[in-house]
Order: sequence, then C-alpha cells, then structure tokens
Amino acid sequence: MAAKRDIQVLIGGKIYTLSGYESEEYLQKIALYINNKMDEMDQIPNYRRLSMDMQKTLLELNMADDYHKAKKQIEMLEADIEEKDKTEHLLNNTLDISQKISEDIENADAEKIIDAQDKILMPGLVNTHTHISMSLFRGLADDLALDSWLNDHIWPMEAHLTKEYTYIGALLGAIEMIKSGTTTFSDMYFYMDGVAQAVEESGIRSVLSYGMIDFGDAERRENEIKERFSFKPLKTVIISCVHVIKRASGV
Repeated sequence: MAAKRDIQVLIGGKIYTLSGYESEEYLQKIALYINNKMDEMDQIPNYRRLSMDMQKTLLELNMADDYHKAKKQIEMLEADIEEKDKTEHLLNNTLDISQKISEDIENADAEKIIDAQDKILMPGLVNTHTHISMSLFRGLADDLALDSWLNDHIWPMEAHLTKEYTYIGALLGAIEMIKSGTTTFSDMYFYMDGVAQAVEESGIRSVLSYGMIDFGDAERRENEIKERFSFKPLKTVIISCVHVIKRASGV
C-alpha cells in the first residue's frame, strides 16, 4: 500500500496542506479543480455580495453536484464496458459453438445450401399496420391533402374494388414485403378473402381483419358486419378483429 503523503497547494490565494494516498500530481489536480471552481462561481452575478457562509455553501453544493455527475458518468461507462465484455464473451462462445457444430455438418446432409458470406442473418420484419391491396393505388393523387386524397380520389376508386382487384394488389404487396425482409403483416381492408388467397399463395404470414366504415349509421354497421363475415377464411389466416371507423360520432 502506498504511503500517505502531505503536499502544500495554493487554493484561493492561500496555502493549504492536502493529505492522501494518491500521487502528488493527482492532489495538485484537485487543487486546480477547486481554484477553477472558485473562479467559475465568481462569474455568477452578485455572488460576491453574499455572506462568506453563503458563498461557501454554494461552492460546496456546486462541487457536490459535479461529484455526483462525474460518479454517474463513471457508473455508466463501467456498465457499458461490462455490457461490452458480456457481449464479447457471448460472441466468443457462440463462435466456439458454431465451430463445433460446423465440424459435424456435411454438405451432403443439407437439402439446400445458401451461401451467406457477407450477409446478415436476422429475424423477419413485421409490418403491424397495412392496407396491402392499396399497392394498386400507389402514386394516385399522393401530393394532395388527406381530405381531398380520400374523398375525391381514394374512396371513389375503392367503390370499384372487387375481390379480384384486392387479390392482385395483395399479391403484389406480399411479393414486395418478402423481397425486403418482411415475413408477417397485419392488414385490415375490404374483400379480405381475396387478401387471404394472396397470403396462401405467397406463403407470407399475416393477421387479417376487415376494415369497416359505418359513419355512425347503426343499420349500415349491421349490414357491413353481415356482409363482411359471410365468407369462410382460409385455415392459415387469422381473422383478428373488426377495424371500425366512426367518423360521424367522433369515437
């Protein structure tokens, strides 16, 4: 253990003795910090007009604040280093396991070999809100305000939709998602049996529900429910919920 040392330092124009087991250089840095902090406090308006006791209290509080900030920063750095060490340890173990596994695998045992060199293996992306068949409307009046886009263009086009159109639009959207790494999507729209058919044929996973617009009209709502659920969904598709928009009631 290092011997305790006493050194004389100049703080605020007066000579003090600092004692500690740290190096002389470290203790001199402490004195420099205190002097800099005193100069910093002097820059505060009306600081020198306060009583000596109040000046001392404010200085001590400011230094204590610096201490806790530095302590927190050190803790964050230590936690970051610890996390990096854990990650490196996990990576090394994973590489070791992968090496052992690869030694037991023969190319002849694989049904298909994918060259993944310079590629990333990751879970499939999940798109949680889509109207996939609207891929057919891409670029249609997309530079207009929402109300005009919906009322004057999209809704009139949707009035002419059929199961075949929604199937074709969904198939196009499914292919695009698969090519970009999306393996599951949640969708709500019209003619969902057409969307379900596209899902079945493309092999992508989905959570499907009907989109309904009742405008606060109870009779219309009942008719839509009867109409929308008159089909039998494919067994591979989950029908999750009814997406109801109540514009007129403001709900």
